[in-house]
Parts: sequence; structure tokens; C-alpha cells
Amino acid sequence: MTITHRCLVRLRDVLARRTLTLAVIAACGALAQEPASAADPTPASSCAPQGQPARFVRELSNCDAVGFDALFARSPAGHMPHGTWRGRYLRCPPCDQTALDPLLAAGVRSVWHGKTFVTDARGGHVYQNLEPLPGQLLPGDVGYAVYPADGRPALRIAYQGVTDWLREVRPGVYAGVVTLPRTEAEPLPVAHFLLFR
Repeated sequence: MTITHRCLVRLRDVLARRTLTLAVIAACGALAQEPASAADPTPASSCAPQGQPARFVRELSNCDAVGFDALFARSPAGHMPHGTWRGRYLRCPPCDQTALDPLLAAGVRSVWHGKTFVTDARGGHVYQNLEPLPGQLLPGDVGYAVYPADGRPALRIAYQGVTDWLREVRPGVYAGVVTLPRTEAEPLPVAHFLLFR
């Protein structure tokens, strides 16, 4: 079964649960191509945002997928977030559909506005902030775990069939990677996003 077929099956399951935000993210994964071979490395990219939080978030939003991944890989798990955090969807990194990224981003951003954490220092629960829907939606469990792609600590948010991974790239700003499970490989990253105050 190909990655695309598995992602389409996952998308069908997500749609059956009527979770719009996760459906859009799963659709990004469905567009993903088979991973590039080791003989075809991606060139390094620089992602070094600076300044106050608003400028930092703006610059980080402009980093390409390679630079974002490099910053994520070198950042610590950070502190456990608490309370309401604004969110910004960035892209579907494996889709290789640069022309579609703005369309996908507009769709996700029109509905998803961040997350609300009900946590202590070790973890707790998290809910999506979706508009125009009120209340605590799409609950997940959050805690510290090892990110499978690099074996380093990260914050893991476990939902049904989808996992978010967070690292604190500066105080008050988290970089996030959404992954879908794969049976015989590390999880498939299907979206990049930011959480910030």
C-alpha cells in the first residue's frame, strides 16, 4: 500500500469523524510523494528568525520547509504551555505542491486559530480553537516524549490517528509538526505550524 493510498484511507477516517481541521491536514498528507532517496539530499537552508515575538513569528513563517525542519531539530522541547495560544498553519512539507500551499493555508487559517492547554508542568490536555465553533473541540493529551525522527525530547500531543510535536524555538513561540502514523517507518510529517502568544 503506497503512502498516498494510506493517507487517503486516513483522510476518509478523519472525515467520518467530521473533524475539519484534521481532515485538511490529512489531505495534505495524501498529496505527499514517496520520500526522496538518500542519494538525492535536499540542500541546506537557513532559518534564523530574530527580534521580538511578532517579528520572530513573521520571519519564521517565511522560512522554507528545510530551514524550519533544521530549526525544529536543534530546538529544545521547552516549557509545557498553558492557556490559550494563537496558531498559524504554514505548509504541507511532503506534498511538494508549492502552488497549493497558499490555498491550503488559507483554508486551515479560516478555521483553525490555535490551541488551549489545560496543563501542569508535566502535561495534561489540549483543545483546538476552531471558528466559528465554540467550546473545547478535538481534545488531545499532551506530555513530553521522544520525537521519532531525531530521538530528542519534544512535546507530544496525541489525538486519535494524528500526533502533533512541539519544540520551543524561543520563549513564547513553539514550532509544530503534525504527523500521521506509518506501520513500518517513522511517522509521516504532513504539516508545519506555529503556536505563539
